[in-house]
Amino acid sequence: MAGAIASGDDLAIAEFFNLTASPDYWIWRTSVTKAEYVQSVSVDGTTFNWTGAGFISRSQGERDAWREMFGDGGACRQNRRGSE
Repeated sequence: MAGAIASGDDLAIAEFFNLTASPDYWIWRTSVTKAEYVQSVSVDGTTFNWTGAGFISRSQGERDAWREMFGDGGACRQNRRGSE
């Protein structure tokens, strides 16, 4: 990789970063919208469930926490260290 960077071989660099990662890993984002959570299909093929064993069956505290996460602007934001 260092050689490709040093020589400016963009194709080799792109091929390296497009390889399938092993093991799998997750990247955390700083903001995710409520719509993304409730309207998307996960990489595991799961979807948000409002009924049954999903949202409706959660405790009142869990449902309150869900509302708080998306309370201002509809996006859940990861707090940075030292910020509110």
